[in-house]
Parts: sequence; C-alpha cells; structure tokens
Amino acid sequence: MLRSPQIKELRKSGKLQEALTMAAEDLTNLPEDRFAKSNIGWVYYEYLKKYAQEENVIQFSEILHHLTELSLPETDKMLPDNVAWQTGKIIFKEVKKQRIDYTVLYKIIADCMTMHFTKPSDGYSFLLKAFHKVLKPNSHKYIEFINWWNLDNLQEADKNKDVLPNGKEVMSAAEQVLTAYFKAKVPVGSEPIEKEKVLESVAELDKAIEEYPKYLYLIYFKVKMLLAINEKERLLESFLPFAQKKSGEFWVWDNLAEILEDEEDKVTCLCKAVLSGERTENMTSNIHLKLAKYFLSKNMFSEAKWEVLKIVDIKNAESRRIPGDVILLQNQSWFTETESAENNFKFYQNHAENSVELLFPDKRTEHIFITNVNESNGMINFTKENDQLGFFNKDRNRLRFPIRAGDIIKVKFDIFSENAPSKIIVAKRDSKETLLQRNFKIVLGDIRITDKGFGFIDDVFVAPHIILQHNYTNGQQIDGKAIRTFNKKKEQFGWTLL
Repeated sequence: MLRSPQIKELRKSGKLQEALTMAAEDLTNLPEDRFAKSNIGWVYYEYLKKYAQEENVIQFSEILHHLTELSLPETDKMLPDNVAWQTGKIIFKEVKKQRIDYTVLYKIIADCMTMHFTKPSDGYSFLLKAFHKVLKPNSHKYIEFINWWNLDNLQEADKNKDVLPNGKEVMSAAEQVLTAYFKAKVPVGSEPIEKEKVLESVAELDKAIEEYPKYLYLIYFKVKMLLAINEKERLLESFLPFAQKKSGEFWVWDNLAEILEDEEDKVTCLCKAVLSGERTENMTSNIHLKLAKYFLSKNMFSEAKWEVLKIVDIKNAESRRIPGDVILLQNQSWFTETESAENNFKFYQNHAENSVELLFPDKRTEHIFITNVNESNGMINFTKENDQLGFFNKDRNRLRFPIRAGDIIKVKFDIFSENAPSKIIVAKRDSKETLLQRNFKIVLGDIRITDKGFGFIDDVFVAPHIILQHNYTNGQQIDGKAIRTFNKKKEQFGWTLL
C-alpha cells in the first residue's frame, strides 16, 4: 500500500531525504504504479526547486535525469509543467556566468525533451526562451530542439516585443527564435549541400514569412539559402523588399552584389557596402577583398594595393589573423612593385551614386522640372514631362543637394500624387533638353507694372517681390529668364519671370 499522505507531509515539511527514501521504497514495491511514480516525482521536484535556488546545476541535472527515468504517463502534465519553470530559472542563471558548463546544460535539455508538457503554455514558452540562450551557437542542436518544441506552439505573448527596464523595446521571443532557427538552417562551410533539403527549408521559410511579414530578417535567410544552391533567378524578387527597408546595412549591399549579374552593378553595391559599413569597419574585410580582386582585373594596381592594406589594418586593429587570400596577394610581384593609392573613397562615392536605383528596378525613371521652391516650408513644386503637376517636401525625402526653380531632376517615385506630397526614392540633378525647352525661355522686353504691384513682360508674369528687389520701373527693358508654371485660378499654364 502506498504511503502517499506520509510522503506528502514529509515533503511539505522540508524532510526531503526521508520523503525520498519512503517514496523510493514504495516505487520498488510497485514499479509500474502511476501514483508511486507521481509521489517520488514530486519529491524530485522539491529537490529541483532547492538546487535551482542554490544554482547547483550539477545536482539539478542529476535529479532531473532521475525524474525522466520514471517515464511518467503522457497525460500527467502537471509535474512536467512545474519542472519547466524551475529548469528555465536555473538555465537563465547559468548562461549569465562567465564560464558555462555546456555539457551539463545540453544534458538538461536532452532530458527535458523526453518529457510531456502542456502545449502551448506559459511554462513551455519559458522553456523555449531559456533553451534558446543555450543552443543558439550550436546550429545542429538548435534545429533538433526547435523541431521537437514545434513553432506552432508559439503564443501571442511570445510575438510581442519585450520592454527593458529602461523602456527600450527589443525583439520578441518569437522573432529571436525564428531568426536563430532559420539562420541555423543556412548551409555553411564545406559540408555537402543537399539541394532538395535546402528547398524544403525555403518552403518552410516562405510559410514563416507569410505568417510573420514584419520579421524582415527571415527574407535575408531565404536569400542565403538560395545563394547556397545558386538559385539566383528567384533571389531578386525575394530580397529587394528586404533590402529597400534595410538599405543602410553594409551586408545588404554585399548580398545584393552576389545576386546581381552585371559587373558594374556588383561594384556599385560593394562601394555602397563600404560606405554603409563605416561604423562597423571591422566586419568589412571580405568586401575590401572583393574590391581588391576587381581592381586587379582592371589593372588598377594602386587601388588594389590600398584595399589589401586596408584589410591588414582592420585585422591588426582587432589582433586577428590575416586571411590566406590576402597573404597570397601580398606575396605577388605587383604588390611589392606598386605604390598604394592614398585611398579609394572617391571611387566609392562616384560608383555608389546610383546604388539606390538598383533597389527599385520596377520603378520608372522620370525627369521633372522644378517650378517653385518654398524655402519656408521646404515644399517644392514640379512639372512632369506629360505636364502632370506635383509637389514634395525636400526634407522628408532627404534630398541633400540644393534645388532651385528651373532645375531638372531625374527621379524615381515611390508614390506620385497631384493632390498630396509625392514620395521620391531616387533623385539626382540631371538635364533633359526637351523638358528644358518646354518649360524655360529667355525674356527680352519692356515691363508693364500694374497698380497692384505685379507686372508683365508680354505674356510673362513678374511677381511684386522681384519688382521691388530689382527696383524695376514701368516701361523698363528687362532681359531675364522665365519658367512655365500652372495658374490654379485660371487652370492653365503660363510664364513667370525667375
């Protein structure tokens, strides 16, 4: 007969050794009895609480293993659910230590993966967050664990961003786990790549992208997978939406350089990558190596040498090993016989100028004629080649070059509207003869000033502030330039003196 009440009383009063002895005797007599297993299981649980509090991970692991050896019925989830919280607690404490005994932690995780938990549940999610901290550096074990845990068990709370005590928002648990999981599935190193297996991972990733469209880095891992199996025809469509939103990251341009086929486009991306990686220069060695090889292919030896020396500087600053490819380049005759360029930044800037255009190949390039610039609010009015009218805010579109009435700008619109501010994604000063001839003309004639302070030179309107600024008098001959503008009141185009 089981002594369940006595075991419970001993356990509750803290007499764990006595409770364990009694429960073990009962289990020996009735080895397959579920209640005998439950009795000793709850004693083990009290030990787990004790060792979690004491941060004694060795003893915790041993007791947990004894618990799993009970092979509790799959329907008995109360005990495992409680164990999940204690396991998570000690794991979080262990991963904060300077020296981590991964062998013990791996054993704890392996034992937990034999238990049956309530799914989904808060305790099960807590276990996920804890094990994520341990397994993230080990791709093989991480994939194995996530496949067991099953991402279908993510709860809504797991998908919410966490808020730190200082109020800063950090990536949600779900995004952290999905990012680590699919990163682990990207083929790396010299291991043989099974194309069908990679395509299965891509299909799994597509499902996750559809379910979590705001997790941008998932697209990045899809690109890495498809690059690994040379499926470039599928890459650009997947990668561009991500690249458009993360265009300030150097590795986005490095990846785009791998995807694009045109050599000049590749160089444009690499130059943009270098310029975007100024804050993380220690991570750009591979980009400099690619540029060095490009310069060598063009017999631009001075520029190539500067790239090689830049890599050496980066590695030395980090006290890291010089890559073998770089050492080979240093040992070649051209390197010793060539004087290095002062730097390659001018080259970077010139070639990166058109980089943004590569992100929006589906957007049409257009030329616009600037008809008015309002310095007070930053609003700029323009006319398109088909006489459509529009306006945009210079500051909100981050246009860094000066713009004046009469300028012609080559643009790509993200959003064009005649009734609301347009959004520009690419803009640079340009020329377009047909647009210039249509909207610009030389004026020579006598000014006629009205009683209201404005004037006309034939059909060209002269604003009052221009008359006052130049102290024009009625009948004075004026030699100037005029642009075509739209009169909203008359709903027609006319000419205005600049």
